[in-house]
Amino acid sequence: MDFGEKQSFFQPHPTSHIPHSKKGFVSLIALLLANVFLLIGMSVFAISIKELSLSFGGRESTFAFYAADGGMECALYWDIQQEAFSTSSPAATITCNDTVATVDQLGNGVSHFEFSFGSDNTYPCTDVTVTKRVDMVTEIISRGRNNCDLNDPRRVERAWRVIYE
Repeated sequence: MDFGEKQSFFQPHPTSHIPHSKKGFVSLIALLLANVFLLIGMSVFAISIKELSLSFGGRESTFAFYAADGGMECALYWDIQQEAFSTSSPAATITCNDTVATVDQLGNGVSHFEFSFGSDNTYPCTDVTVTKRVDMVTEIISRGRNNCDLNDPRRVERAWRVIYE
């Protein structure tokens, strides 16, 4: 027996010792944290995209609303001030927003005109129908669009309807 070597009763025998490796533990935690941060980032990105879409829709809706308002105001001016939509002598053309619009007579006191607020299809435009009824009641329906492109999937329409005697 060698007395230079101290052995404790509570220490396991060297052959029964199972090594505990902690290699890869930090990598696993880093990978899990990276995935959590990636999910949080993707969620914030998805929310931002939805917010931008809602903001765009509100902006385009405002353009369509003001186009409808402009068409209605133009029709009111030409009807009240110039009597352009009277059934006895309808006007052939009117001027709105420095744009000459042709008034189409559809019969039965119904007049129709369209005009754009710009030079091409990307600008807002309006479509106005004026109905003069026999009981002296006038109805103006003005439909404004955020642009005049018929193929645009983001095209928005808003309308005004005015009835007066």
